[in-house]
Amino acid sequence: MSLPEGWCELSEDTSFSDPLEGDRKTFGRPGGTAVLHIALLPLDPDNPPAASADYAIDLARAWGRARGLSKALSESAFERDDSVIAGAEYRLAGEYIAVYYISNGEATINATFITSWKTRKEEIAARDHMIQSLVIG
Repeated sequence: MSLPEGWCELSEDTSFSDPLEGDRKTFGRPGGTAVLHIALLPLDPDNPPAASADYAIDLARAWGRARGLSKALSESAFERDDSVIAGAEYRLAGEYIAVYYISNGEATINATFITSWKTRKEEIAARDHMIQSLVIG
């Protein structure tokens, strides 16, 4: 993954994490308001990874439902040569949260971008830079 200027791996943690995510890494600007959590999801034999937009968007919707959010502010999905990326945007407790799932049919990555609702527009370029650079393998 490519990080925007000033971003690095952080050791601190923020809320809205999912204990089923497994090991994850957190990135941000030291002293900044935005963070990006990246986790390789454990394999689920009942719901194995699929390189389809439906599979990935279902995961993004399930993330919201698990937090009592009935509908995302927006959803998107697109296919790349090696994988599919789907995401959903939410507002939760004054935070802007964009949840993405990237799957290649063999593995799935969860990327969760969190920032203050007030600063979300200033952070979109950094978010897009990192999400678009994520690859599996």
